[in-house]
Amino acid sequence: MAKNAPIKSRRGRRERLHRLVEALPDSELSTAIRVLEGLKAAAEYDTEPLTPEEQADAEAGWQEYLEGKARPWEDVRAELTRG
Repeated sequence: MAKNAPIKSRRGRRERLHRLVEALPDSELSTAIRVLEGLKAAAEYDTEPLTPEEQADAEAGWQEYLEGKARPWEDVRAELTRG
């Protein structure tokens, strides 16, 4: 099996995740914890599937990001706080 081949079983995905965590350098553990806690919180918060319109909006936004059309958060925040 290729190193980054998709794993289909739940157990296989969990084992791969555990191997990745074990391979992290100590200097990255705090970051990994924050990322995983964020994923867990997001999963608990939003369990409702996206509507087709929400999915289309998300895909359009991602495409804009890939095309370099994204705006820095600082600019957006400044615009929102001005108004």
